[in-house]
Amino acid sequence: AHISLLDTREIGRDEQLDYQRDMRPLVRNGVSIEQAAAQFKREKLDDPSRSMLGAEQETWLTRDLARSKARGQIWQILAQQVVFSQQIASTGLSRLLPANASPTNWFATSEQMRQYDLPWNLDAWDGYPAARARLKASLVANANNAIIIGGDSHNAWVYNSPAAGGARLAAIEFAGGSISSPGFERSLTNAAPGERERVIQSGDPNLVFSDFTNRGYGALKLTHTTCEAEWRAVSDIRERTRGPVRATKFVSQASATAGPGTWTMGA
Repeated sequence: AHISLLDTREIGRDEQLDYQRDMRPLVRNGVSIEQAAAQFKREKLDDPSRSMLGAEQETWLTRDLARSKARGQIWQILAQQVVFSQQIASTGLSRLLPANASPTNWFATSEQMRQYDLPWNLDAWDGYPAARARLKASLVANANNAIIIGGDSHNAWVYNSPAAGGARLAAIEFAGGSISSPGFERSLTNAAPGERERVIQSGDPNLVFSDFTNRGYGALKLTHTTCEAEWRAVSDIRERTRGPVRATKFVSQASATAGPGTWTMGA
């Protein structure tokens, strides 16, 4: 395997977009929210010049991947800071908020943006769709089996990330959550056990697994034929005596020419 360490925070990325700053003024000028959303998407979000990595890092990564593929390494791992795969807020997300939540709460706004095919987190790769498309094309052309390690969200995710057209995967993604930083369980409190996960996964066909309730860590094990991911979570990190550990496992098969296989639940 080969690991490429990326920076998606400082070096080359354009400033992240913001709905309040970049789209709401259009509505205040008399444009309908539907028109404002379409204009925002067309002129700002989908702007092909916007970059997450910067031109220099994009060029370096393409060469780094190609060298690894030429050496015959089976796995190409991209370690970076934010969620890579597309995320769109599920219908019903805002009903998981407490009764006293603000109507302009981030989750409520995210659900509203779903109506206009807009993402919920403009600070991740969803805010740079043209840059993500370029990277996916590079992974298809220059990697054997790509694994993306994500972070920042404080929650656990396991994603299949399809290439353009959906005929194969450009990459598989694993985000191992956080050990002590709070996640969605602090905000989406009006939820029965497992309800946060069910609601969010219901609107996201490429999201294989999520944990928005427990704290823990993830681990990857690579062999010549498989990538095995494990998410290990505990019910309460504040307990000095460790409680039961809940381990969830997933497996992806390497291929010679078609990219990684989809994640399947492991034994």
